[in-house]
Amino acid sequence: MSQSPEKLDAGREENGMNPTQAAEHLRVIRELMERPIRSTTRSGLSGIVAGLLALAGCAATRAIASEFDGHAAPPLAVGLVWLGVFVLAVGLDLLISWRRTRELGRSFWTRTTRQTGLAIAPAFILGGISTWIFAGYGLWYLIPGAWMLYYGLAAWTIGMFSIAEVKVLGAAFIVAGVICHFHFAAQPVAALAATFGGFHLLYGVVVWKRHGG
Repeated sequence: MSQSPEKLDAGREENGMNPTQAAEHLRVIRELMERPIRSTTRSGLSGIVAGLLALAGCAATRAIASEFDGHAAPPLAVGLVWLGVFVLAVGLDLLISWRRTRELGRSFWTRTTRQTGLAIAPAFILGGISTWIFAGYGLWYLIPGAWMLYYGLAAWTIGMFSIAEVKVLGAAFIVAGVICHFHFAAQPVAALAATFGGFHLLYGVVVWKRHGG
């Protein structure tokens, strides 16, 4: 014999769970079940595009430096180049991710997306502040390593909500940032090309093969 809705609700309350709490538990369970699906919305194309943009930024930086052979390249011009690389990379990553979530029938702007954005914001803010401080004191050789460290921290954080490859990318940038400070500070453009260019291209190819473009 089936029970009436009133008896079922009373039974839930006797067990210490009212309908509102039950709905909340179901929501949490659903989010946990959906997390592996959401993780596959990362696109290998985003990594490849970011790598190509970084290599283009390195080429532009070398071109600017060659125009001032024997003299320091204008900081504003170099700064604008890399600001453009950053804005384009982030913008295209968001666009590609949005397109991929649409293809998978998922919602792009979710609670997890907001939490991830808030989690990585301090790394990018501190990276910008560090760049401004180092530039103000003429410590240009410290900037590439700082970018790697802060970007690595951001990628590592994203990896906590996403696929393992993102966490590996973050760890690689953190290690490279430390090494760069001690061994490659005199070759900043080469270091940026190897990490922001090479690491991203390798990451993009691996993710494309394992999770799609």
